[in-house]
Amino acid sequence: MEKNMGDLRSFVVTQFVRHSSEFEVTQISPTGGFSLGTYTVSLREQTCDVGSFQALHYPCMHAVACCAHAHVNWASYVHDVYKMSEVFNVYRMSFTPPIPEGFPPYGGPTLILDPRCVGRATKECP
Repeated sequence: MEKNMGDLRSFVVTQFVRHSSEFEVTQISPTGGFSLGTYTVSLREQTCDVGSFQALHYPCMHAVACCAHAHVNWASYVHDVYKMSEVFNVYRMSFTPPIPEGFPPYGGPTLILDPRCVGRATKECP
């Protein structure tokens, strides 16, 4: 996103249709492998002619330029899957590792953790 913000000067919003939140963005200098040209962005539909906005559910540089032009926070167009709160939810659930059928049971030593050392890294608790 920092790269997109840095490339903002390479885009000019040439047209805006208020009722559909549709923008026409013209690229005035080459950036990120995109050729110079005009792209249509719809913030309401979260689409761009390039296709990355709708595919990744994350604002592309053209959408960021539109947000800057309309004084809208680009972060509101970032899908929840990219938010740290959602990432941490993945680790909330416990799971049982799959053990293949016919796999012999574990016969090694049983490890018992020292409760004083759980979550600590000190000289006494390596």
